[in-house]
Amino acid sequence: MIQQAKYLLILLVLAYSFALNGQTNSVLASGTWYKIGVMNSGIYKIDVSFLQKMGVNASQVNPQNIKIFGNGGAMLPQKNSVPRPKDLIENAIVVEGESDGRFDNTDYILFYGQSPHTTYYDSAEKLFKHEFNTYSDTTFYFLTISDTKGLRVANAQSVNSTPSKQLTTFDDFQFHEVDQKNILAQAPFAGSGREWFGEYLSDNAQNITFDATGIVLNTTVTIKSAVVANATVASTVNLTLNGKALGSQSIESTSTYQYDYKGKLSTQNFVSLSDGTASLKIGITHDKKGLTVGYGYLNYLTLN
Repeated sequence: MIQQAKYLLILLVLAYSFALNGQTNSVLASGTWYKIGVMNSGIYKIDVSFLQKMGVNASQVNPQNIKIFGNGGAMLPQKNSVPRPKDLIENAIVVEGESDGRFDNTDYILFYGQSPHTTYYDSAEKLFKHEFNTYSDTTFYFLTISDTKGLRVANAQSVNSTPSKQLTTFDDFQFHEVDQKNILAQAPFAGSGREWFGEYLSDNAQNITFDATGIVLNTTVTIKSAVVANATVASTVNLTLNGKALGSQSIESTSTYQYDYKGKLSTQNFVSLSDGTASLKIGITHDKKGLTVGYGYLNYLTLN
């Protein structure tokens, strides 16, 4: 009875939300829909074989009526005042071979899928950053075959002007972050908070490797290290890059009082010059200054 009331409340909230937005129902309310999950940003291809695995009889489909909906992979804003889509948005897609009204064996669909984790440029720091999706490692898109034509990518006008400068290099960005440890997982907190951490740090190096194929010799490499530690004295995290000392970051101490911080965060940028090596291995160790208790975890590493 309680479970039924819970679901009824959710439906009432959704109905009220749609009413506030001037909508009576979602696009998902009618038709047959197929859910597609992606984990990385890129162009995805759907062919006859893929449609058949989803249970679609491609021979009976008018490809002009294929539609894909999705709102990208970023987390919803926490503030209700921030604008966000009222419903799923139809995405412009490419359907090769749709002009004859048949989905043949050589026909296919192309759509751009976004990672659940987003990257953006911080103009103040002049560095790329990322936002890790706390709630999902997958972005979902929804395919349907409608009775009307779907939205398609339009042809762009050709640009015939001669470029004033030929670009041969670009700024690249990568990040490493895994969510596997909640340091508030014990009573009285029992897993409170949205912040999770990754690899355990000790005096044995934790190595994270980035693929930097094509990196230009003697160009600036900026590494951001975000860690958390708990120790009754100030501890230190030391970093190396391909075996050479990169630097260290100090982390404030915490007390053993029950309601004190369970860990102190530290974020610091380290700058080095590329030696042209395509593989960048970052080693991280945690120096607890001789203490036998306490811990440290990696939050994330970013590479600009």
